[in-house]
This record gives sequence, structure tokens and C-alpha cells, in this order.
Amino acid sequence: KEFIYKRSNEAFAEGDVLRDSIRSIEELEKRKVYIREKFIEALGGLPSSDAPLNPVITGIIHCRGFRIEKVIFESRPKVFVTANLYIPGEIAQRRGAVLFLCGHHEQAKHQDEYQIVCQYLVRAGLVVLAQDPVGQGERFSYYEKSLGKVTIRWGTEEHDYAGSQCYPLGDSLARYFVHDAMRGIDYLCTRPEVDPQKIGVTGNSGGGTQTSLLMICDPRVAAAAPATFIMNRQSYMYTGGAQDAEQVWPGMTAFGFDHEDILLMMAPKPVLVLAAKYDFFPIEGTRRTFERSRRFWSLFRKEENIRIFEDNSEHKYTRAMAKKAAEFFSAHLLGWKAVPEDKEIEALTPSKLWCTKSGQVRGEIEDARFVFDENLQRLEEIEKTRDALQEQERKEMAIAWLGEKVFAYRVPCDLNVRHILCEQE
Repeated sequence: KEFIYKRSNEAFAEGDVLRDSIRSIEELEKRKVYIREKFIEALGGLPSSDAPLNPVITGIIHCRGFRIEKVIFESRPKVFVTANLYIPGEIAQRRGAVLFLCGHHEQAKHQDEYQIVCQYLVRAGLVVLAQDPVGQGERFSYYEKSLGKVTIRWGTEEHDYAGSQCYPLGDSLARYFVHDAMRGIDYLCTRPEVDPQKIGVTGNSGGGTQTSLLMICDPRVAAAAPATFIMNRQSYMYTGGAQDAEQVWPGMTAFGFDHEDILLMMAPKPVLVLAAKYDFFPIEGTRRTFERSRRFWSLFRKEENIRIFEDNSEHKYTRAMAKKAAEFFSAHLLGWKAVPEDKEIEALTPSKLWCTKSGQVRGEIEDARFVFDENLQRLEEIEKTRDALQEQERKEMAIAWLGEKVFAYRVPCDLNVRHILCEQE
């Protein structure tokens, strides 16, 4: 462990040096290009977005001052994303919208905590799309209709289970999380109520992870409010805390990557960092990252576009954070600052927001595809490419790859063999 920590600390220090050396907008833009390129490469690349979304509205809920459309779209062929679209009443022209990305709650988009955030945003006048991530809400990959239950538990357990299948292919599960989110923006762009140039993103915990992924990978994001995730990776390393598969980005530590790089990808666009003072992500790391990142907005003389809000809470998307997010997004995406009344906000019965009748895509769409299906397809493509090579060429490539992995970061030294005497019975 100490060896790994030492290597990581050296990489984090080098990352600080590289970011500290940025003195101009041109140098900052080069860093952005570099981080985006290396990050997407670390994920195994991104799937194609050429396939049609084929959106279907399965129902509408009329609420006081807004309506909720139950939407299912295909992020990739036969990969169905279940989502709720919150639309303010009386929209006369296109306006700003927010993509809401869910953290690790079993019910995801229809969880009370997240419904409340979406209602604050829609009552501020924003269009809001809340979508279920892989393994949550209506998207349990290992739900068995015949049993009426899952064989692999939702959320982090499913993420790690499916994610472990991605690693041997050179992929990260994060490629599917970020691509689903990008396709969510694609869907918002098709809506007549939405101005495609004014789409923001927010989410907390695992949703903060997804928000960060989108901030890095999709330049279309006009404003972002990552919640209860932005931190400092060095300080979190010493907590011993875990991260599940979509939060593990292979090789990025070696490039000196840290959460400052997530924030700087947005400069000079508006960013609101939402933090909980008593989070398991150390607040000291969050503050350090925020303070060190502010100067990137100063290069554009847009210091007012990056802010932080800390709530006296544990790890969650609190009402206070939701109100700040509503104020932030309405100001930057609508042109006015709105803070809805607390008394207007009340969550609906979760099952009312289901896009499917059964509450599970896998429970009723027979040809639906999930990450394990996509991994099988990726494997078939790799094997096809590999089988086209001559045996000797394959062997040489395999040995070269293995040598690169085994000897990476190792400095050659003399062989100092120890002979140890052992008593024998």
C-alpha cells in the first residue's frame, strides 16, 4: 500500500505542477484538449451516437404549475434509458434546461430526494430531464422476470459486477454512464421547449460523478453544478474509501489528473460546486480544489462564474443545495434568478413516475440490451480483429503488451538473490 501511495503522491504533485504552470488561456485550452483526450482513452473510447433515439412518451402527469412526461429513449440500439421530463407550464419560446443525473439511490429518478431537486428546478422555470443510470431505477441489468427480483443487487454491486467485465476489454463502465448522459442532452436538444445552447447538468454522489464525466467529455454543457463529489483525490486516498466501477478511471493518476481538471474543463462557463460539510468526501479536499481552480476563471476575467456552496449536512442533495442550484441555473440559463417556495415542493408516489408498467425495462422489453450484452459484442469485435493476425504476430504483440504492463514504472537494478535456510522435518 505504501508503495502505491508513494507513486500516487508523486503523480498528484506532478499534476499540481502542470496545472500551476498554466499562465494563459491558450495553455489552459491545451490542458483541456489533453485531459479530454486522455480521459476518453482511459474509458475505452465512447460509443457512437449515430443511432436514432427513438423516444417514446409512455404517460404524462399533470402537476400544479408543471407537467411530467414519462420518456424512454435508446442511448444505443436497444439500450433503453428511462427518464422523467419536467416541463414548466406556459412555455412561449425555447428556454434553458437541466439534465439531472442520479446518485446511488435504488429508485433513482423517482427517489423522493431527487424528485424534490427536480421540482425546485422546474418551479424556477427550467425544463428538467431526470434519467435512470445503469443498475438503478427501472434499469436493473440483472432483474429476472420469472423470479420477480434481481440476481445481482442494484447500484454499486451491479456496477462493480458489470464493471469487472469491462476491464479485460480495456474499458471502464464509465463509458456507458457518460454516453447515456450525452444522449440525454441529445434528447433535450430535440425538444421544442429547449434551447440547445443553454443546457446545464447537476447531480450528487454518483450523480456528481456523472456530472463530472459530462463536464469533461461533452463541451455542449453550458453550466454545471456537481454536488457532493468534487474533492481532492490525494486526501480521499488516505480515507481508505472505495469507489465503484464507473468512478475508476484507469491510468489517469499517472497523468497527474485530479478534480481540479474536472472544474477547469468548464472555465469560463458557470460552475457551482455543491458540498456537504460532513461528507465522507473530505471537505478540506473540496475546498482546496475549489480555491486552486478559481484562477482559471480569472484568466477570462469571469471570477463571478465559479462559486461554492457548503451545507451543514451529511452526504445528500439537500433542499438548501436544490434552492441554490435553482437560483444558479435560472440566473445563467434563463436570465433571471428564481427561488421557489419550499411549501410548493412535495414528492409524488415513486411508482407514478415509472416509465414502464412493471417498473423494470428488463421485466417487459424482451430485446432490451444491457452492459453485459455490449461487453459480449465488444469481445466479439476484439476476437475478430485478433483472429485476423498471424499466430507469431499475435504472440509478439501479447508479449510486448505483457512486458509493458509488468515493467511499467520499474527501474532496472542488480539482481540480489537471498538464500534462506529453512529447517526441514
